[in-house]
Amino acid sequence: MLRVLTITLLATSNFAPDLPPMEEKVIQYFTQAAEIDWTKEEVVIAFTVGKWKVPAGSKHPFEEKRINELAVEEVKRSQNIASMNNHGW
Repeated sequence: MLRVLTITLLATSNFAPDLPPMEEKVIQYFTQAAEIDWTKEEVVIAFTVGKWKVPAGSKHPFEEKRINELAVEEVKRSQNIASMNNHGW
């Protein structure tokens, strides 16, 4: 028999009254996406690293070097990196 020890909400909603709303810090961060110059790779990488800092907790240290490496890969593989932010809403 499998037993669940904890449940973590992976999705919230600003529209469904039965779900908790999205945290304000998430909304604030992704609102900045409109101001990003998506043609400048270093700016996009910094924004991408920042989006992973928003939900990071305090139990484990944020591995900025590793997340930066992943962000570089993500930018290089993307055909339209700006479209990744439509999930923030």
